[in-house]
Amino acid sequence: MSMALIKSSYTASELLTLSLPGMPVTKAAVLAKASREGWPYTEVTGVGGTRREYQPPAQVMQAIKDQVANQLIKTAGNSGAAKLAQLALAAPVPKALVPVASSGALKDWQKRTAEARAALLAEVDRVAQLVGREKAIMKLVIMAQEGSLPDHLANLVPVANAKAGSSGKRTLSRRTIHRWIADTNQAKTADGRRQVNALAPKDAHSKVDVPEWAADLLAVYQTPQKPSLAFAVEQIAPAFGIDPTQLYHRARRFLGKMGNVELQRGRMGSRDLSNIKPFIRRDSSVLWPSDVYTADGHTFDAEVAHPAHGRPFRPEMTGVVDVATRKYVGWSVDLAESGLAVLDALRRACEVGGIPALFYVDNGSGYHNALMAAPGVGMESRLGFQKTHSIAYNSKARGIMERSHQTVWVSAAKELPTYIGATMDRQAMQKVHKLTRKEVAHTGRSKYLMPFNDFLKFANDHVDAYNNRPHRALPKVFDPELGRKRHMTPNEAWDQGVKDGAQLVTITEDESRDLFRPQREVKTLRGEVRLFGNLYFAHALQEYHGDVVRVGYDVHNADQVWVYDHKDRFICNAGFEANKRAYFAESAMEVAARKRAAARLQRLDVKRQEVHDELHGAPLVLENAPSPTLQDITGVSSLQMLDVELLAVPVEAPTRPIFMLESDRYEWLMQHQGEWNANDRQFLEQFVASDIYESLQERFECLGLGWQPGATNAVRAG
Repeated sequence: MSMALIKSSYTASELLTLSLPGMPVTKAAVLAKASREGWPYTEVTGVGGTRREYQPPAQVMQAIKDQVANQLIKTAGNSGAAKLAQLALAAPVPKALVPVASSGALKDWQKRTAEARAALLAEVDRVAQLVGREKAIMKLVIMAQEGSLPDHLANLVPVANAKAGSSGKRTLSRRTIHRWIADTNQAKTADGRRQVNALAPKDAHSKVDVPEWAADLLAVYQTPQKPSLAFAVEQIAPAFGIDPTQLYHRARRFLGKMGNVELQRGRMGSRDLSNIKPFIRRDSSVLWPSDVYTADGHTFDAEVAHPAHGRPFRPEMTGVVDVATRKYVGWSVDLAESGLAVLDALRRACEVGGIPALFYVDNGSGYHNALMAAPGVGMESRLGFQKTHSIAYNSKARGIMERSHQTVWVSAAKELPTYIGATMDRQAMQKVHKLTRKEVAHTGRSKYLMPFNDFLKFANDHVDAYNNRPHRALPKVFDPELGRKRHMTPNEAWDQGVKDGAQLVTITEDESRDLFRPQREVKTLRGEVRLFGNLYFAHALQEYHGDVVRVGYDVHNADQVWVYDHKDRFICNAGFEANKRAYFAESAMEVAARKRAAARLQRLDVKRQEVHDELHGAPLVLENAPSPTLQDITGVSSLQMLDVELLAVPVEAPTRPIFMLESDRYEWLMQHQGEWNANDRQFLEQFVASDIYESLQERFECLGLGWQPGATNAVRAG
């Protein structure tokens, strides 16, 4: 039966084919019934002659509509709502229910139930166009109860009920369908359509009832030691009088209802916890070359020969990467991470790629210092870029730089036999470690240690290889040699950016030498400026007596400095004139090396004392116990024994030791203040004003040897 059968008038033959209940079964009988009951009709002329089309009374029309509705439900194989239940239905209907819009919080079974209910309501809407909603609902309910629904709708009924049991006795009711309609009416979209998620049943298990033992369980379970659940249950079970076996299963179900991140809170610190939390991916496609540079230091994962003594050490690599193109624009090597190493890497980056607009780094001492950020004299203000720091312990924020370490330096370290990374075989690493130490001890060098000059070329080759290797973060281009597309290399991306209009702030070699000379503010006194304990003199500074000037210096050469006024105007070069601490001037690198050596010697002294105490034992102090006297042991009084010792042992004048370090001489003088002479007083005045004393001041004060102002004058007065 099709929807075309429902019309205002029918011929006797059409009424006969409908087989309506209470209607005659022959054409003559139908005509007689229409004539007897006075059905109105119209005569229609067509092919074959003139025919009468009768307008049936209301009860006959209702029977026609009922029969059409039944047939629609039985033959509805193309309903659009049934597609929501993944059935083959596709007929569009007015006011159809839209798919589940916000089902992220719904479980799978809830979504299946909502879609099944939506399919049944769509059938109601479709049939209601012919017979009205109420009649359509009753037809669907009766056919469901009689079991006469087509298979594709009958299969939806148990899913839509969302009830346990498989007996098949549960069907549909008028009240249930009206409740579904009311739920969807309360969640209509702007265009009047109803949302499927409004039909989802409530999850009775979604509400977590917090048991009384939950707080105690989490207090034990959520600790950094990461105890097992069985251990945590054993600790709290006696307090609640519950069998540990039963409590374990209840606790496991309770923890299963907690979120994965919240469950690990306490078992993980804030840094580890951030590794499983959502994060933001930064889009670098909108940047131009040299817009943002990022930098970081990395301790090389293999040992090479030290440039000074040839013994094995791990150099500190500092790299600068352009964020837009991933190009390594600058790098440097140093004995340890420092501001000078960062300065050298930044100098190379600015010479190769230009001055960046933004310099994105961490909070390490190599970047967070006066050399980089001091007003007026720091690199940030002199070069005109903005430095920004990532959050502490959040290396993921600088993932580009962290990943480049793996690609460049870690892969390079794996090529050397002295690799000591996590993936190196323990036995092989130990063998190489012993061989290098043994060879260095006998010959001063080891064939397994790459010479430092060779290492510089080795590092440069790996940086060049990285810049010419396709990078997955860059766009693809067609490679005619390969005959297919591939990712761009950092060098290609840089060249393309420059070609597209990137505005690079380049500097010349002469400008580089001037810009990258670190500066410090010092006071001019009688034509002299003091820097790192060295005195520099120039006649041009005579009129600047008492003024604060800016002094630029070369980190590798201390023969001269460059003096500027407070407006950054060049005044003159000042040459090394006098140094009361040494005959030759010390450069900034030498000062840093000496301070580093002094700190290392101090750490060796601590270790030496620790080894001595472990071997011989530290002196013990017994409190509240009287010590035996010499007379108790020998019968001789202490005074008599002292007289004997004084007579037996000749008195010798104390001798002054030979000092290898200035710090050792200072300690001895502070312990023997009565032995000071004129040279000692001059030495002390210079030493307490030096960088060595500043670096060791805390140690001296802990030993009670800190310098007291006026001590020299007191000795002179004495």
